[in-house]
Amino acid sequence: MKRRLFFFVLFISLGSRAQTPVYLDDTKSLEDRVEDALQRMTPAEKETLAKTCFLPCSSGVPRLGVPPYVVDTTPNPLFPSVAIMMASWNPELFRMMGGYSAEQALYKRIDAIADAIPSAQGEDPYLEALMLPPYEEGVHAYGVALHDDLRPIGTPQPDDSRLRRALKLYFQTSMNRQRPLGFIGTEQQLAAARTMAEESVVLLKNDNGLLPLSKNTVCKLLIVGSDPLTGLKESLEQRGIQSDCTYCSYDQVLVKSSSSAIVILTDNFSDYNEIPFMKKVAALIQAGPLGEQGAEALAAILTGEANPSGRLPYEWSGAKEPLFALGHGLGYTTFELSDITQSSREIPNGGDILVTTTVTNTGNRAGATVAQLYIHDIKTSLPKPDRTLQGFQKVFLQPGESQEVTFAVNEASVLFYDKDNEDWVAEPGFYTAYVGFSM
Repeated sequence: MKRRLFFFVLFISLGSRAQTPVYLDDTKSLEDRVEDALQRMTPAEKETLAKTCFLPCSSGVPRLGVPPYVVDTTPNPLFPSVAIMMASWNPELFRMMGGYSAEQALYKRIDAIADAIPSAQGEDPYLEALMLPPYEEGVHAYGVALHDDLRPIGTPQPDDSRLRRALKLYFQTSMNRQRPLGFIGTEQQLAAARTMAEESVVLLKNDNGLLPLSKNTVCKLLIVGSDPLTGLKESLEQRGIQSDCTYCSYDQVLVKSSSSAIVILTDNFSDYNEIPFMKKVAALIQAGPLGEQGAEALAAILTGEANPSGRLPYEWSGAKEPLFALGHGLGYTTFELSDITQSSREIPNGGDILVTTTVTNTGNRAGATVAQLYIHDIKTSLPKPDRTLQGFQKVFLQPGESQEVTFAVNEASVLFYDKDNEDWVAEPGFYTAYVGFSM
């Protein structure tokens, strides 16, 4: 029996390959992607997204492949608290902290982390304005958001402006395919954490040069506050220092202190008008919370392995006069200012007066100091502080080394908020510029 083979010709129309939706196409502009996604969302999806943005967190839009938005508002335990980091007077450390915090967030698949908002303890507004933006820039550079980037306004209704803001944030973070890989616990992160901690320690008092400690000595440490500085005793022992570490409350310090005691404050005590034990102790340090590298950093400071360069980010008030001025901080070397000049006596329209000085390390140790510029309004019609910080620069110098520092004074430097008229004003008149190492 013959076999017959039948052929069937099949006509299959494949058509053109389905195009990638605009909102998923990262070659398109952010605005176009947002508008495309917005048009595809149902009223119910908009309402859900609006509510979760208001919380703020988000379950995403599953139908469109928009994933949940993961938020972690807990502080990063590796790094010092933002409030103590303000004492570093080093904006680049804030950028570093933001970048490494984002790097760790990516490793943990987190899209937004806690904001760098200092606790309410009266940090100088100018200092805060220059220190916090680098932190935000460091976080955003890694495709991670800040918890407050979806700051809620009004009620949680599906307002398109809020939804656009939310979608834009998604495309920059959880749906950003260009985000780098995350890492946690790297040598670079640990080294950065120690540097941040070291530069945030403020040596407030050091009578008779008690610090740094010499090897084969015994020191009495009184640690006051909530940070236990775990490992400090061991870190000192590794450096040849025996220590008697006593953890006590603020009220116990006066009883336990002595002329050879070193008091370490790990919380903010600047709201106390007086410190009863101030005259009794030899050395006083503001140091915490410093993060997981805090004990190593503090041991390095106490033994002179690192030179303290932290400066108070606020004024420590006293009953009659400040106990410590804004910008105060000691180190193990000395610095001098010289050759102070100004480019003009009058601020040009839209321009600057340049105030220049030379900072010299006149001691025998390498170290850092913070040159600071303050402005005083000689005759004002508005209630103002006597002096306001309007410029600073942290400089690291070897013994005998000098560096020129320049500050720009312009109209923004003399702006002050008029509460009665609810506006910022710059009064014409005469102002005095002070350059120094504290207010």
